[in-house]
This record gives sequence, C-alpha cells and structure tokens, in this order.
Amino acid sequence: MKIFPNTGTYNILEGVSGKSSDDTKKKAMKDAMTAIRQTKEAISLTKKEKSTVIKEKINKKISAGAKLTPQEMAYLQRTDPALYMRVKRIEMHREALENRLKGCKSKQQVEAVYSQALSMIREKDPDGQLLAKAFNDVLKEFKKTREYNSLPAEDKDEEAPKNIKGSH
Repeated sequence: MKIFPNTGTYNILEGVSGKSSDDTKKKAMKDAMTAIRQTKEAISLTKKEKSTVIKEKINKKISAGAKLTPQEMAYLQRTDPALYMRVKRIEMHREALENRLKGCKSKQQVEAVYSQALSMIREKDPDGQLLAKAFNDVLKEFKKTREYNSLPAEDKDEEAPKNIKGSH
C-alpha cells in the first residue's frame, strides 16, 4: 500500500500485511497526520512571526515620520484599517506640504511654508506628533534635492521692497 510517497510513512506501510498490520497502519497514519499537523502549525507560526516583523517595521516608519511604500499601505489597509486611515490622512498632509515646497522661490520661503504647516497642527490632534515628524521628514528630504539647492537664500521680490523702503 502506497499512501504517502516520498515520506517515511510510505516505507513503513509498504511491507506490512495481516491483522496486526492494520494496527500498525493506523499507528503510522496517526503519526503521519500528527507530523502534518505540526508542520502546518510551524508554518502558521512563521507567518505570524513575519506579520509581526512587518507590523513593527511599518510602525517604526510611521513613528519616524517616514513615507510608507504602496505595499506597506496596502498591508495596513488589509490588516489594520483604522491605522491605515490615520496614516492616509498624514500622507495627504505630507503630499500637500511637498507640493507647496516645490513651489517655493527661495530657501527662506521654504522655511516659512514649513513653519506655517507646523503651526496648522492643532494641539488636540491625536496624530499631531506624527504629522510633525512627517513634516520634518518632508523638509529633510526636500533639502537634499537639487531643486532646493538651486534656490536663492532669500526671495528677490521680498528684498526689493525692503530696499526701497529703507532708501526713502
């Protein structure tokens, strides 16, 4: 009888015959089923461990104010819809700040836009600290760009009126 090819159970059952072999076959089947069950449990523990590692990685990124990948967002949406909604809100504010920074004409204006964004965070906002960290991350990443480095220190339009006022 060939029940489980390529396993130890196959070899055990192959040479067994007679009445006493029924007991042996039952024991071998029971042992095989136990081994399968244990293997399934080990695999599911591994999946749980992987899930825990993924959640920890995502939580660290959120806490640091870092942007999540689309895969991480999809994972959150599947596994923790409430957190997903909070992070989605933060991401929307983050993108709005990124767009505003890209429109700045000077480094001074970048700092003003950043300060204004921080001042818009309400004290009672449960995600206020996460928003602030996200804004810090946006500013840090923007300052690394060629676009930021090519900006003048001060806005030339702002300098002209100051000079005119000072000369009168």
